[in-house]
Parts: sequence; structure tokens; C-alpha cells
Amino acid sequence: MSSKIFKRTAIAASLLAVSQAHAALYRVVQVSPEVTSATSYSYGDAIQPGDNGYALGCFDSSATCGDGSSYEMAYDTNLYTPGGVGYREEVPFGVDNQFQYIGSESDFESYCNTYLGYSYCDGWANYQYNPWENEQNSTVNVSAYVAVDNINTPTPTSYTSSTGNTVINSLYGAVPATPTAVGNQSTFSDGLNYRNKAFSENSTTTDNAISSYDQSRAFFSDGTYTVGSVSTVDTANNSNNHLLSYYSQPAIWDPSASGTEIKVFDFQDGGSSYKDSMFGQGSIRGFVTDGSALYAVGYDTYTSSQYMQATIFSTTDYVTNGIDGATWTVTPVTNATVLDDGSRVYWRTVVTAINKNLVAIGNAKRSVAQNQAYPNRMFVIPDVSSSPTATYLSTGIFANSVGGSANAINSSNEIVGQVDAESNQEIDGKARRLRGFIDPYSGTGTDTDRRKIFNNQAWLLDDLTNGDNGNGNNYSTANNAYRIIDATGINDDGVISATAIKCLESGGYDDDGEFATCGGGSGVEVTVAVKLVPIPGASYANNNIDPRATTYPKTERKGGSVGWLGLSLLTLLGLQRRRRT
Repeated sequence: MSSKIFKRTAIAASLLAVSQAHAALYRVVQVSPEVTSATSYSYGDAIQPGDNGYALGCFDSSATCGDGSSYEMAYDTNLYTPGGVGYREEVPFGVDNQFQYIGSESDFESYCNTYLGYSYCDGWANYQYNPWENEQNSTVNVSAYVAVDNINTPTPTSYTSSTGNTVINSLYGAVPATPTAVGNQSTFSDGLNYRNKAFSENSTTTDNAISSYDQSRAFFSDGTYTVGSVSTVDTANNSNNHLLSYYSQPAIWDPSASGTEIKVFDFQDGGSSYKDSMFGQGSIRGFVTDGSALYAVGYDTYTSSQYMQATIFSTTDYVTNGIDGATWTVTPVTNATVLDDGSRVYWRTVVTAINKNLVAIGNAKRSVAQNQAYPNRMFVIPDVSSSPTATYLSTGIFANSVGGSANAINSSNEIVGQVDAESNQEIDGKARRLRGFIDPYSGTGTDTDRRKIFNNQAWLLDDLTNGDNGNGNNYSTANNAYRIIDATGINDDGVISATAIKCLESGGYDDDGEFATCGGGSGVEVTVAVKLVPIPGASYANNNIDPRATTYPKTERKGGSVGWLGLSLLTLLGLQRRRRT
């Protein structure tokens, strides 16, 4: 009898321990209008800057961040499937500076065979081509918004255009100010065939300094300067009958000034606007300044082979001489060059973001197979001011050369992005499923107490939305409706802009596993924009993080669920969306 009592007590104790181990660090808050159809898509793009004064930001036990409604968020919605060649990159898919893969469905299939290697490139190409074809018939696919509240009172500011697609790449203006959107808007039928124009002020009106260029894109602004690229159509060398081809140059400008207050960078080390059917390309994706020195990051074209490589642009005399008259140093990032010992290993490398600690992040698209895939490798540059060198993320969730995209970094050196959540063979196989991640990088400026919240390691964000926080704030049921597939921005308070797949069944997914089915495999899943809001007082030390199980359910996804083509499409989020190479 006592033995039975002991066994029951032991079982009860173990169950209690398990229940206490479940601990969420984030609350998932949907911000886009309610999505009820598997053919609707909404994606998180950027989060408003914020610094509430607490060292731990919204994780501080005294913080009152609530549902994050004080932090406005940019997102975009897709009328059709999010295919095509992307709306942010200067070149198709971020790698095709020959502009070859944008004509017919067979061109898309050729791209898939060359850069992805899937066994179903014919189906993948059809999935991508259809929305692109609609856009060539002047059908608007993408509209952008800034949410001023969450889903219960959706009153977003619209950046919708009836003449083309609109995307937002970042926001500036910290809480409690109203943020300003930075992005680009395309126009149809203007004689230049699907032209993009950058904006970085309170409307989508083209910035003054870049109005004379054929195309432009804006990625980041602090309200004084904006960075991105300016593009010129090369009428002499266009051989593609479907879309005009452009060469693009990295640029920084004063959005309100005349065309003289702009610095446009030349191509480097023998690179040119056109050579051997390849157009020169370059872009700046972010910058920081301390009032005397300015460091900008992105990529530029190098050598007569027209390689697109990660680059740092810096100056120390712009305050005196202005950005157009300053002396600039252009430096390629060591260990992120296209060639390695004379052999090509990457299609393109790019630095995507930088913080005030001069820590930068970036991505490098492999051209040589690695672990049965062509991964997009993620890297960190510990200090852009001194011999900038890329260190690739390679431990924990980044082990085995997994693919992904490093998208954003805040002042605490917390990096967010997207990473492979599977390790299956992609070449002659299927795309790996992707998940959002956070990595509390240890470097200059890192707050050790803030890093301890994450047990000093990187995590899939799904592991940090699993369960309640033990303080009476139980978000486990609501959180279980979501699986985070991408993280695109993070502010200094730790609030994250993200994208999730959502199960519309009551209670969400069938269990709390990473790859759980929705409604037994027949439920409807939708793609939605979400904020991840830190829970005050939550941390690894207080609650212990319980990772989601990664076992696969026996029931295959079907019906309204995200299918194999949808999964392959999500793989390209890292290639086609902002900060995603």
C-alpha cells in the first residue's frame, strides 16, 4: 500500500515539476486585422524604437509594457501568395544581377534548380510565377500598414497604393512619438516598367534628394539621413524582354534636401555598372553615428567579375563637410567575400544591420552545397571600426551550417531573424521548415543580466512562447495558436516584430510541439503579423525554459494547413523580405 502511495506521489511530483518547467518569456500579440482564410497573408516588417529606461527593458519586473500596444509595428498584407521576386531587393531574389530569372515560369524553375535544388522545382516555380504574372498585369499584391493598436482595435495607418506594391523596411521615432515609415513603393505603367521609389518621411512621396533617379529603395532612417540605393536603367545593355534591367548604387541622403545632399558610392576594385551581362549592384541597409563618425553597412560590387559583397562605409568628417563632401572609406568584410582561396563559395554577401556598439550582422548565400543544402549563412561582425571580420553563427541552434537570415540587432546585442528548424536534405529533397530565433550575442555593449534571461544562449522563439511565466500571467493557450516563422525587428525594450503561422482551431495547435498539427491535420492555418512582447519578470532563472518537442505527428498536414509548396515558399522569406538576403 505504501509502495502505491509512494508511486502516486512520485508521479504527481514529476507532473508538477513538468508543469512548473513550462515558462513563456514572451506574449504573442497579433496586430494585423483578423485573418480567417488560408489564402490571406500578413507579415511583420518592423517595430517602433523604444527604451523605457529599465536595463531589462520590458522584461523588468516593474515594466508596464502590457500587450505592447505602445510600440507601433509595420506589417504588409498580400492579396495573392507572396511569390514573385521580392519587393525590397535591388536584384531578383537578391542574387541575380544578370536579371535572368524574371521572365517566364521556366525561368523561375531554372532559378530553383540552380540556387535551391529542390526536387519539386516545377511546382515551386508555378507557385512563385502566378503572383508575379498578376503584377505584370498591373494588379497590386502587397499593401503596407503601421498598426497603432493591436487586433482588438485595428486602426492601422495605410500605405496602400492603387498603382503598385508598397513595403516598409523600418520605422523611426521612438515611443511615445508617432513613428515614420521607411520603405519603397512600386508603380506600374510609368514608362520604366515597374519602378520602385523610396520614401522616408510621413508619406510615400519620393524623397527630394533621390527624385531624379530611375529607381530607389530606402531601408533605414534616423530622420536626418536615410540610406538605401539609387538605380539607373541601362538601356544600352538590356537583353531581357520582360523587365528593364538596372544597376544600383549604395546611397545615403538627406530626405528633405535637394539632390545635392546625397552621397552615391562607386563600385569597388574594378566593379562597373555593366560587364559580361552582369549589372553592378550595391545598397546600404543601416547606419549609426556618434556625432563625429558615421558607419553604414550593406554591400557593393567588386572586381571585374561583378561580385556583390558585404561592405562597411565609414567617414569621420561628414559633420564638417556634409555627407556629399566627406571623405569616405569603403571596406569589404573579411571572411564574407564571395571568393575563398580563389574559389567561389557565395553568390552574394550583405551586412543587414548595425547597432550603437558597432556590432553588425549579415548573411551570405552559399553557392557550394553544404550539408545537402545551399544555406544562407548568418554572421556577426564584432566591431566594424577595426578590420571588420565576419564570424559565422555555428553553435546551438546554428550548428551544422544551418541556413537562415540575421535580420535585426538592438543595443543589447540581441539578434533576431529566421533559421532552419529542420536538417533534412534540401538538394533533391524538400525545403526545411523555418522558425524565428533570438540570439543574445556576447560582445561589446552586452548587458550580462539581460543575457542571463536567455541562459546566455540562442533560442527558437517558439521555445520562449511555450507555457506561462509562473506569475499568474498564463498566455500558454493563446500562444499555442502560433508558431513563429520569422523575426524581423527588435527594439531596445525587447519587443519583437514577427510573422507566425496561426491555427484557427479552438485552443490552437493540437499540442505544444514545434510541428504539431492543426485540427488533426485538417484545420485552417493562416500567416499573420505578430508582436512578441516580453513578460515582466520572466527569465530562464525564474521559470526555466521548456523547449517545444520536435517530434513529428503521425497525421500529415492536409486541408487548410500549410502544405509542401507553402513550406517551400516560406523558405524564401529569408531571401525576399527586408534584411533578408
